[in-house]
Amino acid sequence: MPRADAYAFLDESYESDHYYVAGIMVTRQQMEGLDAALDDLNESLHQKHGELPQHIELHAHRIMQAQDEWIFLRDQRRIGERLRISAGMLNLATRIGAKAFIEGVDVAGLNRRYRYPDPPHLVTLRHILESINRRAVCRGLQRVKIYADHLDEYPGYLEEIELYRKIGTPGYRSSTLSRIDQRLWSRTPGQTRRCKLLTLLPISADDTWKPTRVKTAEPEPLHGRCLPSSRI
Repeated sequence: MPRADAYAFLDESYESDHYYVAGIMVTRQQMEGLDAALDDLNESLHQKHGELPQHIELHAHRIMQAQDEWIFLRDQRRIGERLRISAGMLNLATRIGAKAFIEGVDVAGLNRRYRYPDPPHLVTLRHILESINRRAVCRGLQRVKIYADHLDEYPGYLEEIELYRKIGTPGYRSSTLSRIDQRLWSRTPGQTRRCKLLTLLPISADDTWKPTRVKTAEPEPLHGRCLPSSRI
């Protein structure tokens, strides 16, 4: 099987009314650059904050919530520092040309519209796969490998996605996901290097960064590189 031209890393975030999946897509070359840049950021944070281990995981959710090794930032007077660290991580991705995506579903609207709606996570997952596939087509990329955090918690989804390859995704943006690699990967301890990019995603999916209102209109640019496309 040929090597992937690009990689996309997905993570989820949800609340009672809305469900989101965020993604970061990078080419092989971009991933190498971002990987090295995150290592440099890790080292600089260790030098600045002696409380941090030298090889700490830069997990955006833990940083924003001041959890685990980041508990020393729990004081509300240091929330600005949490934001600066998180924004710095996203800026690294932006500088190397990574593409970010956010897809969201209005859960109440989904339930109103359909008598037997698909699960919100499946809806947002296929929406973001459609967006990534369109991006790959536009960039001339033949194969995008997907790493999706928590995917192993949703049995049956891989079979559903395989069905989409044969008959297309439902809805007005139907796609056979021709540029998406046949296998979707969940995060495992053995994928530490690849999954380093997954730790960026809670920044995008966290309440701090979500669009303030879920819309059903066409996507609009967000910060130049993100494409929020929250749909029912």
